[in-house]
Amino acid sequence: MIFDGTPGPESCRFVEVENDAGEGVRMEWTERPDGYWSLRFHGDDEIDASYEAGEARERERWQARESDLLREIRDLNAVIARVKAATGSA
Repeated sequence: MIFDGTPGPESCRFVEVENDAGEGVRMEWTERPDGYWSLRFHGDDEIDASYEAGEARERERWQARESDLLREIRDLNAVIARVKAATGSA
């Protein structure tokens, strides 16, 4: 990875990623569901396959969490409706 300086009080800037021959490597920044960013390198089928599998697992994990949260919201709404009915609240 190539930067324009060393880490310090004023951050250095990212320039590019090179292989051992000094050639630029194809890559992209990807926003993750947790709000962080990852730098994805392309060109190696094994790395690409591993990345895709990891992304699929991460998506499944977030979808399962979303389903759990929606279920909890429905349950809480049901409790609220029962309390309102029992107390005569509108």
